[in-house]
Amino acid sequence: MLAAVLLLSCGKQEPFHVSEPASTSDPWTVVTCQGELGPMGAPSTLVAGFETKAGVSLNGAGTYASCFWQSGDSFNMLAVRSDHYYQWVPYQTSEEGAKVEFTTNYSFSDDYKGNGYYSISPADAFKALGIYNSTETAFRLLVPTEQSATPGSPDPQAMVAMAKTVEQTDSPAFNNVVSLLKFRLSGALVDKLQSIKFTGTRNLAGTLPVIIDADNLPQILTGVSWSGDVLSRSVTLSGSFQPDTDYYLALAPSSQEGFTMVFTCEGGSVTKTSAKTLTLNRSRITDFGTINIGDTYDPVEAPLTPYMQASVAGAKPVTMVVLPDGYVESELDQFELDAKAGIDALFSTEPFKTYRNFFTVWILRVASNESGVNITDGNGTITTPRDCYFKSMWGESTYNDMSADDEKVFAYVEDHCPDIMDGSHTIAEVPVLIIANDSRYGGISRNWNSGKTYCITSKANGKSLSWRYASKGFEAVSATAVPPAVKEVTDAERELQGLNNGDWKNVLVHEFGGHSFAKFMDEYWYEDYGSPVSAISQHSNSVPFGLNISASGSVTPWDELLSNSSTLLAKSSLYSRVGVYQGGAVCMFYRWRSEPISCMIDNRFYFSAWQRWLIVNRIMKLAGGEAYTLAEFLASDVPDDPLRDGPITLPAPMPEGVSDIVPPYPMTMVPPVLEDF
Repeated sequence: MLAAVLLLSCGKQEPFHVSEPASTSDPWTVVTCQGELGPMGAPSTLVAGFETKAGVSLNGAGTYASCFWQSGDSFNMLAVRSDHYYQWVPYQTSEEGAKVEFTTNYSFSDDYKGNGYYSISPADAFKALGIYNSTETAFRLLVPTEQSATPGSPDPQAMVAMAKTVEQTDSPAFNNVVSLLKFRLSGALVDKLQSIKFTGTRNLAGTLPVIIDADNLPQILTGVSWSGDVLSRSVTLSGSFQPDTDYYLALAPSSQEGFTMVFTCEGGSVTKTSAKTLTLNRSRITDFGTINIGDTYDPVEAPLTPYMQASVAGAKPVTMVVLPDGYVESELDQFELDAKAGIDALFSTEPFKTYRNFFTVWILRVASNESGVNITDGNGTITTPRDCYFKSMWGESTYNDMSADDEKVFAYVEDHCPDIMDGSHTIAEVPVLIIANDSRYGGISRNWNSGKTYCITSKANGKSLSWRYASKGFEAVSATAVPPAVKEVTDAERELQGLNNGDWKNVLVHEFGGHSFAKFMDEYWYEDYGSPVSAISQHSNSVPFGLNISASGSVTPWDELLSNSSTLLAKSSLYSRVGVYQGGAVCMFYRWRSEPISCMIDNRFYFSAWQRWLIVNRIMKLAGGEAYTLAEFLASDVPDDPLRDGPITLPAPMPEGVSDIVPPYPMTMVPPVLEDF
């Protein structure tokens, strides 16, 4: 099934979108079908042509690469029933050439005949068959990430190809799934070369979902996941190499916005990096020409210094990454100041403040070609383009479509975050913050159920912002009220919760600390949303989402806090705020939260007691420790809300130039932010 993606935003409060396929009718879903080997039968033969394997055009120039069927080559032929069950029959040849005879000792059962036949070569490339978009047949095919260096031709096991015929006895004409990257080598180190690792910004190999289109040509599905997918942005070519000899890498067709080639030799390595866009077209050769790897190894670069360094003995660092978008080279010093100010705001907020020694934070500098980020029509169409590195964008007056290039974001972090590069962390363990160099207000968090996440916040040129409780002025009459039991929130009730004035750093703490790191749902609500749904499906995701919200008002995730109220109150009367309050996840009814107000409602620098416990235990999990008991949690917990209970206490001074994070004095609330929130 497709990994669920949660879009969690702050500002104009629309219901978050969850792409969580539930049936075969969902176009994002590939549903695996059940298959079996066909029955034994009398030996039969057919002639298979491999036109595109025997002749791959070189960028449309009419030249060809020599690559033919070889003795021992095999393919699988598959037939699919209307109920999506399938059979396969293996074929093999002992001949060599562009068209050869294949033999099988298997056949198809009668109820599998008559619907057309799909053939896949090599046979080992076929991993599974499924149904995509309710009706289309999809194939899970393996483009190997480890390929053998063969002078003058690609690795035969990497030349994945497909054909479709009407009858089993028809001669299949195969078409390549892959693209080829061709190059030659020069330099004194070629004789010592052992492997070449090519890494792009998008997936190049692994198990890929493929369909046959209306022209009987294979097409790789993008943006679609299959349960058990193993995808890779890297392909390694290993073996011995000779100068001035053609070598090939077989890669999935794609557009790569930059790439790296690492040449590993006896005693060292040489790295070649390019920021240029490389287009890999199916069944075409991209010729790099001759690559000179020289006669000396790369110098050892000075290590990147993290802004914050974990210091808890025996604990795995809890790693975060901060990226810029829309900052040109001359603005990167300002980005670094912005990043430090935003991170300081997060780690001046409990419980991040108390547990800051568990964290390592990397601020990675990458320049855009143009200052600012893309402006859209609010529906994903760019109306004012900006040449920004991660392609961040959102609407002029709304940010429902706020996004960046997901693959490029994660690719860059995987390639540049030291804790991922050394193998100690995975991308699913490292939340990513993008600070957009833009004057517009906005923030959104994108979350996958694997744990992978990034969020975008605009620094909004330091504008003063305001938020209030409740966002639309109404709330449920009580924790047990049902529609239409609505009451208007009074000025006194609003004053009790406090008016939050702040800036973009408040949005950062909400988005990055609340959504991306802690996996929280929003706790604000609209009176026109809410229906009697008994479960929150995100609670059962691989990395649970939304445990700060309950689908029940009588049995909640924070029942342990409620049942130990005397223990909490013995420490501080501020824990009296813990209870059961109706309204959350944009729904006024049928969703409950644990406290009247928190960062997940109005962006204040305060997480509720239950939210803090969830954050602490997520820190412990990522650090490799055990979940805290209530007593362990309370021993270090700080229950004060700076807005209601006292001023914010800043941490020890950080490097010169870091912005002050104290919210400004109350001032006139700024529309339309107030009305949109």
